[in-house]
Order: sequence, then C-alpha cells, then structure tokens
Amino acid sequence: MNYATGLPWFSVSAAYHDGGEALVGLVESPLADISGRYVREAVATVNGKPVRVSDTRALADAVVSVILTSHYQPDEVRMATAIIEQLGSAVRGVRIVVSGALEMTWIAAGQLDAFVSVKADLVSHAAAMPLVRAAGGRVTTIAGTDSRFDDLQKIASNGHIHDELLRLLQEIAL
Repeated sequence: MNYATGLPWFSVSAAYHDGGEALVGLVESPLADISGRYVREAVATVNGKPVRVSDTRALADAVVSVILTSHYQPDEVRMATAIIEQLGSAVRGVRIVVSGALEMTWIAAGQLDAFVSVKADLVSHAAAMPLVRAAGGRVTTIAGTDSRFDDLQKIASNGHIHDELLRLLQEIAL
C-alpha cells in the first residue's frame, strides 16, 4: 500500500525457510535506501554492514513502530489502538509505517528500537526476523515465547527493552 500511494516506506522481501528455520532472508527498500541480507551462519548485514541493534536500555527512551492496517478486524483495531495509546505515554516516540520487513530491518540496523504487530503478514516478516535475532534483538509473541515465522504476533526489539515492552503490552489485557 505504501508503494501504491507513493510513500517511500515500502519493502520487498524474500525468505527461504526449512522446517521453520530461516536459511536465507533478503529485504530491499530502495526509496528508504536500506538493504538487508541474511544467510544462516554466514551473513547478517544491513547496507553491507554487520547488523547491530540500538543501545537503548529503557522503554522511555525508545522509538517503537506499531502496525495498524485495514485488514484488521474491529477487535484487532481496538487492540492496536490501545497499544498505541499505552505506548504514547511510555516511550519517546510511536511510529506507524506499516512495512514490517522494513521496520524489522531498521531494528537490526539500530535505527528503530522496537516493533509491535498483533496480526503480522507472514511473508514480509520471515526475511527480517533472522536479521533482528542475528543483530542481538528478540522477536516474540506478546506472551513472550519466541515467534516463529508463521505466528501472527510479532514483537521485535533490540532485546534490551523487550521484557519491559512485553510487560506494558500484557497490562493492556490483550
């Protein structure tokens, strides 16, 4: 949708998984000038540099992106808006970009601290999840279990603020 409306925050991604394990992930966002590459045990880069999450240690200092899109059902819209409202008073900034692979790649590059999606697009996140993890970040469900590529919930962060972020999300009684 971002591409179709002329916004620069879109990405194209491709991933190869075997048995639920990411072997290869590619993310391209030409107008945002970001390119992520992952090959298990060989490559984890953004724009040719090794991935590394931000050093942000407190949720109050974090910039967090949240997905809110038209394919959400009314209860999912309410959940996402409750998350945005709660984060609005707890973090440094909330962003709504709606390009999951791009947002996760920003986390892997240390440019964004966290990302929240209550109903993720399975395809776009499959390529970027291994980048976040290779960079030292975490990707879980709201319950805190490691998110698989086919899980709908994706909570990605630099790892340092992850537990604090999960506590805040769980307080919303999702």
